[in-house]
Amino acid sequence: MAAAYRVRPAVPSDVEALPALEVAAASLFRASAHPEAADAPAVSVEEFRRALAHGGLWVAVRDAITVGFALAEVETDNVHLEEIDVHPDHGRHGLGARLLLRVCDWARARGCSTVTLTTFDDVAWNRAFYERHGFRVLDAQELSESLQARMRAEAGEGLVDARVAMQRDLRDAPQRPTRRRESGAVKK
Repeated sequence: MAAAYRVRPAVPSDVEALPALEVAAASLFRASAHPEAADAPAVSVEEFRRALAHGGLWVAVRDAITVGFALAEVETDNVHLEEIDVHPDHGRHGLGARLLLRVCDWARARGCSTVTLTTFDDVAWNRAFYERHGFRVLDAQELSESLQARMRAEAGEGLVDARVAMQRDLRDAPQRPTRRRESGAVKK
């Protein structure tokens, strides 16, 4: 019998496998409105190591194999979720939701009031996924300087109308994962 999935903080030996896992998860974008996202460069091993050093990296594992990750960073009074990815062979097991919950719990434990992210507006496993987990789309006047900069950078990559910034207020009661299953690639 195969071992159950576990979500835990990443350790140094996890890092080398993460770029390939990201590429595999991004392959799901080929069948979306944004097939170009499948060819976006993966996060570098060095960036994953920096996140690991700051505590902003979690992995989903099964049978000692890393099958998903969440990458986040602290920005003043909030945490910004950079990315969640689950290998397509392990999608639809609630791993994206479990990874997201870890990020929110970590942010709350650090005294942060919100978690922010940018994501595709029109990809089923992006905006809608986050809305089911308590995130809301921010209006332009609500964007922090950091989110404005992120949105400008994404616009520079040709993603002008395709992306939205979202936020979850952590002062709300903790939200547990829903039973609805999600696809493998959650966010790019």
